[in-house]
Amino acid sequence: METLFTALDSGATVLTASRHLARHLADAYDRDRATRAGCWPGADVLPYAAWLERTWEEGLDAGAWEGEGPPMLLSATQETALWEGVVEESEAGGALLQLPAAARRAREAWGLLAAWRCRLEAHQTLLDADAEALLRWGVALRRRLARYGWLDSATLPDRLIAAFHDGRLKAPAHVVLAGFDEFDPQQEALQEALRAAGTGIEVWRPQAGPGAAVRLDRPDTAHELEAAARWVRGLLEGGAAGPIGLVVPDLAHNRAAVERVLERILRPGAGLPGAAGGHRPYHLSLGVPLAEVPVVRAALQVLALARGAVPLEEAGALLRSPFLAGHPVEAYARARLDARLRRRGVTTVSIALLRGLAMRTGEGWEPCPRLAAGLARLEARADPAPRRAAPADWARLWARRLAALGWPGGRGLDSAEYQAVEAFRDLLSTFAGLGEVTGALSAERALTHIAQLAHERVFQPAEEAPAPVRVMGLLEAAGLRFTHLWITGLHDEAWPAAPDPNPFLPVTLQRRLGMPHADAARELAYAARVTDRLLASAPRVVVSHAQRDADRELRPSPLIASLPEAAPGSLPASPVVGYARRLRDAAPEPERRIDEQAPPPADAEAVAGGSALFRDQAACPFRAFARHRLAARALEQPAPGLDPRERGTLVHRVLEEVWAGLGSQAALCAEDPAALRDRVTGVVDGVLASCAARARSGLGKRFLDLERRRLVQLLLEWLALEAQRPPFIVEAQERARRVEFGGLEVNLRPDRLDRLPDGRRVVIDYKTGEARPAAWLDERPDDPQLLLYGAALQGDAHTAPAAALVFASLKPGRLGFAGFAEEEGLLPGVGPPKGLPGAAAGDPADDWAAWLADRRRVLVRLAGAFRSGDAAVDPKRPGETCRYCELPALCRVLENEAGGAGGKDGR
Repeated sequence: METLFTALDSGATVLTASRHLARHLADAYDRDRATRAGCWPGADVLPYAAWLERTWEEGLDAGAWEGEGPPMLLSATQETALWEGVVEESEAGGALLQLPAAARRAREAWGLLAAWRCRLEAHQTLLDADAEALLRWGVALRRRLARYGWLDSATLPDRLIAAFHDGRLKAPAHVVLAGFDEFDPQQEALQEALRAAGTGIEVWRPQAGPGAAVRLDRPDTAHELEAAARWVRGLLEGGAAGPIGLVVPDLAHNRAAVERVLERILRPGAGLPGAAGGHRPYHLSLGVPLAEVPVVRAALQVLALARGAVPLEEAGALLRSPFLAGHPVEAYARARLDARLRRRGVTTVSIALLRGLAMRTGEGWEPCPRLAAGLARLEARADPAPRRAAPADWARLWARRLAALGWPGGRGLDSAEYQAVEAFRDLLSTFAGLGEVTGALSAERALTHIAQLAHERVFQPAEEAPAPVRVMGLLEAAGLRFTHLWITGLHDEAWPAAPDPNPFLPVTLQRRLGMPHADAARELAYAARVTDRLLASAPRVVVSHAQRDADRELRPSPLIASLPEAAPGSLPASPVVGYARRLRDAAPEPERRIDEQAPPPADAEAVAGGSALFRDQAACPFRAFARHRLAARALEQPAPGLDPRERGTLVHRVLEEVWAGLGSQAALCAEDPAALRDRVTGVVDGVLASCAARARSGLGKRFLDLERRRLVQLLLEWLALEAQRPPFIVEAQERARRVEFGGLEVNLRPDRLDRLPDGRRVVIDYKTGEARPAAWLDERPDDPQLLLYGAALQGDAHTAPAAALVFASLKPGRLGFAGFAEEEGLLPGVGPPKGLPGAAAGDPADDWAAWLADRRRVLVRLAGAFRSGDAAVDPKRPGETCRYCELPALCRVLENEAGGAGGKDGR
């Protein structure tokens, strides 16, 4: 490093292969010179691409381009927009599903052609359809560049080479190239031009000292990352000097997993509420897309809301966002509004809907006046909006819209949030400068463009103080030196990387010219150079790989297979355990008490739930306690179209209206088939029209036509089955009845009550899902609503008893009745229960009334258990009962030592 510092002292310019290395070398130089007395000029260290741009600007200032009319050098953002415009306006562009991605790869291909000094039109015999498309796009690009006087990054080095050759540009005296594993032909030509102009050029690489490398494998990637993190902590605890390097291939993809394990091992407890943030002992070289930073994500969501309706998830995120004015005061009310939106079943939310609900009062609504006022201001700025406008005009309008909702909020921002806000404002300025390239944009295109730019821009908060641990990808480690280094992920499927030739260039041409990622041989040679460099980057190096990835067996990369395996116990590894475990181990032996008994409901405590209360108590006492006394509910997740519950409701409503018109089986049998079809079709049309008017999202005509056809066919098949029953009259539909079981009053509302000629009743519950009446027979019956009504009729001396309790199963392909009846023949396929509980298997039912009385006993016991405060986590069928329950975070059944088995013995 000292030779590099000496060159900088003498005024050399250091050009690096990456921004990360440029920052590292400049910081290292400043730290080194700070140890000496006096002052010093800043190091002239910058990435290669930035030096090209600076040299062009210096040429402008020196008048080097006056004779040719200096073109405007496009920024990377402008160049991307230009390529997207060229591709979109071409004949091939209309068929592309991912136009921005195609334009990005086309731009990369164009850069490769320039870097390898290749003219594609000279290789006509190799061109396929994609290459021919690139050739046409290139012609269109050149025309635009010439017409408007623009210069792109692919052509810039060649313009500089020509200027150095003819003396129009003053060449630097001394250039040092750092961190380059290889040079492309264009870079080599530029170096030759500089040498010819008198520049001294040298390639600097860190001096490789004697080192030792060992190899390690772990069962999977998670164990591998944990081993590396414990190694890092062990070094820190042992007082090892930095920098300690941790290299993770494809860090962009694995960033979240790496950060989680480092936080858990290096900073246990730091994420707990109230814990001080503190200084991170590690630094991740790779940032995150700016669009994923919460404060910027909120800004993009505000702009999308001002443009039109947004998905419920985005509206909910805005309601919960701390980056809008008034959030600290209205946080709870806004969260409740989010929950209400979900219960309403909406899938898209507009400003008008959100503002109306934010102003609503009464009926348990909590108004959000500050939110409503902000939405009113936003609505005023959102409509009318220009159809098309220049990017600069859109940027100004967006700034006003963000201010309308008080973005970025009233609370103080931390350092990272403040930097993200400034980065987004800088991005708006960058977008405003696209007008020369894009012209006027529609509102939708402008919003898509700014969102795309935010996803492409990487955000990395400034490092407050140098961290001893540096986490980076394979390429970012170029040119760096460490005291200790661990390289993860070097298995045979990842290193060397698989070839990935550019799809817009002929593969044969890429291989012939030796372009990056063109074939396996080149990838192997490149990976070998990088591996040798990394192994020489520290005195002590550990390389590792996972043994398996899901069901695939992994082996060490052939580039590290010859390294000796690390001896057990030879590597430092901290024994640190999770924060919860540390607290448990440090605490005295706790008092253990399983408290499954809640206080009984007070007399004034309103308990709601109807038959659902009994269903939940039978399934799991804790579920009944949580749902019907604590009112615990998971947030609903509405989806487009109709969910199974809504489809079931449609069937219920259609049958209710059809039977309201018919009234009896006799009327059904007397109806002409054509008239019956017309009746059913008319009812279905009316119900669907009502449903569409109240729908949470637009139900398209095609969808409604399919649903209409399905319902008409299903109902006609069902009515044909009902016509085969013995005579009956529909006595009531959805009639409410309040009954008492074990001191617990519940409201019952059976779907239908039929009266037989002898006065007895048949209680029917429509079921579009699975019907399992056999589950009524045990001590914890499933779906007990029919049992409740049958037992209530049986206990009412003023009402005729129920002769049958049945589900009307309306599942397509499985139509029929499922349940129990006092005798055979009352309904097709339904008979008495096979035996009373406790009776010998296979014995006939002793008596229907006795069976109903026994079921009443079970229901009274369930009511009594609920009233007594029974809240045991005791799922009836642990695997099935808990599978779709929304309460595991509350009951913590999955945390028991039996691995989630649940039940009284497994808690």
